[in-house]
Amino acid sequence: MRKINGRLEANGLYNKVRESINKYITDYKVESSEIREYVINNMDRFINKYGLSGIEGVKQIIIDVVDHKNNMTMDKTKKKKLISEIMNNQVIKFSKFKKVNESFIEVNKSSIEHEKALADYFNTSLGHIEEVDTENHIYSVKDFGKTQMVVIFSKDELKKIKEKVISDLVLEISDKNLIVEDVSGLRFDSEFAIQIGTVVEKSKLENLCERQIDERKVINLVSSHLSEELVFMYNFKQVEYLNSVNKYHIWKFS
Repeated sequence: MRKINGRLEANGLYNKVRESINKYITDYKVESSEIREYVINNMDRFINKYGLSGIEGVKQIIIDVVDHKNNMTMDKTKKKKLISEIMNNQVIKFSKFKKVNESFIEVNKSSIEHEKALADYFNTSLGHIEEVDTENHIYSVKDFGKTQMVVIFSKDELKKIKEKVISDLVLEISDKNLIVEDVSGLRFDSEFAIQIGTVVEKSKLENLCERQIDERKVINLVSSHLSEELVFMYNFKQVEYLNSVNKYHIWKFS
């Protein structure tokens, strides 16, 4: 049996098994929730069909991937249960992200690329990265026997968040009134108000906000927002920004 040589090859094998599982579901029209039973009962056939024979430990990798696939199809109740089990009944709950008044963060669900970035950052295999909530980009990571809950956004996603912040900020500033109480020390007998949007062009406000809001400010905004959205904290005190890796930004709960 050939041994897997290094993390890079292991990640490549996990990806190949993942693709083979997806093809198996399509070829045999198997429900995602039933894939584990089908694959285990036909393990040797599966290994030979998709060119996975002769690799040490491949059966366990296949089981890890089908278990991961099962978790992807869990409903929200099961996801909450998964979080509870992972974190010893310490539950984190996120509400839907709000727009400055309703939806602050508007990005697509997280994907396999987010998982790869987490695997690179924590120097582990994809098999140790577990989806918890792709809408809110939440994952669990097994690292040296410990499990961490993390949040990850790409730089492109942060750029979209920044654009949304600027758009909402410009609207808010435009609607505000500049109150003038006196000119050269002479006071008006009644309030004199000028709506900013009527005297300052939208493009100028956008440029002003663009210069003021850099990536670091966006990271801080996201950090604050994540902290405020925690409903059940138990032993969790805060959301901590970790670092950026391969064009992704990572936060963890501590």
